[in-house]
Amino acid sequence: MTHRAPTLRQRGFSLVELIVVIVVLGVLAGSVAVFINNPVRAYFDTARRATLADAADTALRRLVRDLQGALPNSVRVASSGSAVFIEFIPVEAAGRYRAAASSGTEPAGTDPLDFSSAADTSFQVLGPPVTVPAANGVNAAQLVIFNLGSSGFDAYGGSNRRTVTSAAGSTQAISFTAAGAWPAESPTNRFFLVSGPVSYVCTPVAGGGGRIERFSGYAFSASQPEHQQRRAGRGHAHRAGRPRGGLQRGTDLGTGQCQRCRADAATGRQRRQRSIAGASPSAEHAMKSRPTATLDRRPPPAARAAAPARGFAFVTAIFLLVVLGMLAAFVVNLSANAAASGAAAVQGVRALEAARAGIEWSAYQLRDPNGTLVAGSTALPGCFASPTTLALPGDLAAFSVQLTCTRYPSASATPTYHEEGDKRVVLFVVVATASQGTPGSTDYVERRLEARIEKCKDPSAAGPLYAC
Repeated sequence: MTHRAPTLRQRGFSLVELIVVIVVLGVLAGSVAVFINNPVRAYFDTARRATLADAADTALRRLVRDLQGALPNSVRVASSGSAVFIEFIPVEAAGRYRAAASSGTEPAGTDPLDFSSAADTSFQVLGPPVTVPAANGVNAAQLVIFNLGSSGFDAYGGSNRRTVTSAAGSTQAISFTAAGAWPAESPTNRFFLVSGPVSYVCTPVAGGGGRIERFSGYAFSASQPEHQQRRAGRGHAHRAGRPRGGLQRGTDLGTGQCQRCRADAATGRQRRQRSIAGASPSAEHAMKSRPTATLDRRPPPAARAAAPARGFAFVTAIFLLVVLGMLAAFVVNLSANAAASGAAAVQGVRALEAARAGIEWSAYQLRDPNGTLVAGSTALPGCFASPTTLALPGDLAAFSVQLTCTRYPSASATPTYHEEGDKRVVLFVVVATASQGTPGSTDYVERRLEARIEKCKDPSAAGPLYAC
């Protein structure tokens, strides 16, 4: 009787099929790599540059924002060695003071600031109320008028600076301490409220780069401080003694410790020898006489001859295809996010320009530079319809620019303007908001600007402008 060896069922692909799959996958991977290589490289390069520039960009933006809001002519620069010091006085609030008493009926008082009298310690604020800042622990709120940064007109020296005695908060009247006559009045009747100077210290670091530090809460000084005493002692102290986590490589243990290590090793060898010597004779004989058996678990020759070659399962091939597809989708998503980030930055700049266009349009409507919108020697413009949506051309046409206007005094006041002698003054607060997209969506962008605009007419001046 002849016995046939059992035929085993094929469980996978043959070697030829495996090679075909590998070749096809290689061709597909090469094709995908050609298309996604540049986008992936660009994305990672952009991310790397953004990471490197993020800290410096944030510091520079803060510095630029602070300098843009600084008191005019208060920025001064000094250097000491390789360190550079930039000092300025931030403006907390600003407004327009009354320069002359009213010649008629004024809707909100008639307290002017008299520059000819050293005893005058208060004045009325024209336009919207201002907020008096609270003391910062070193300096109380300070009033500054007509700062030129030169001798006699220097806020650091104090010649044109006074301490505000009005309570912190919103107010329409400012009072201050008497300190002699003011050196000069402002040509535009402007005043500024400040609380103290601020300094930036830029210290280069060997090998490139540097460190920027910001100092505030110190007293006014006629000479620019270099903050060397504040910068001293800021280095990190390194603790001496044994390092954490055991001995470092190359540490000298000493003679005593080496002898203790050799003694511990000898004790371990003696314990192992005693454990072997204490074993029973039968156990020792069993260990010596136990034969070594070699198990041959291979199938019989006939079965081995009939067994076909095994390959990758179908599930494995599907898994590889899915992984490659997910990788391609991930790379495409990264490239799309990088493109979206760049587009958002461009849209942010355009939104800012759209808001500026709204401010310029509002200024033209309210100031009436040609004297054609509001005729007459005493007529002063009112606010345009608020809110107003402004349509812009070109690349800014996609933005919605909404404008709001507030008039001081209001059109319902009696009279409808402030009086400074024979001059008649109104002030406007204009807010321009430029936006695109749906609020809350990823492509939404918005920029907001605020401006204060003043219009003055002098009936005794020549028409048609009757300029003050």
